[in-house]
Amino acid sequence: MANTITLKGKKISLRKEADAAAAITPGQLLEEDTNGEVQPHSTAGGSAQPAFAIENGMIGDDIDVDYSVGDNVHYRVFNKGAEVYAFLANGENVSIGDLLESDGAGALQAYTAQAVDEGGTGTYTIYDNAIVVKAKEALNNTSGSPSRIKVEVV
Repeated sequence: MANTITLKGKKISLRKEADAAAAITPGQLLEEDTNGEVQPHSTAGGSAQPAFAIENGMIGDDIDVDYSVGDNVHYRVFNKGAEVYAFLANGENVSIGDLLESDGAGALQAYTAQAVDEGGTGTYTIYDNAIVVKAKEALNNTSGSPSRIKVEVV
């Protein structure tokens, strides 16, 4: 088990801080809300930037210490190639190299391309930045809750 969320790429990532709009665990995929606060990314398969909560090492917290609503959250926006210790959603089974997207609750799930019926009348929302990372390790998560996984920003 890693003791930090930032595994590789610390020098090329943007370190940021914002107040927490919800409870946040280091390793969760984040998004900014309309008030400029951060929360777990909330749109499953939606466009997302590679912004992950990191541990508050400035006061000695490790990766298992959550941020509460209103806390000052430390997070990084990672560049391509950076490696992060994130969360894989419960029920997901991924292999090394699988592409991952948001599960809509701060964790990651296997990317599923949107199927489009070009002859039908249905409408679809296609997110152009849905893929956030790829798996750096295989994980069959049947734990009942999100489990940590090493990933690489794509």
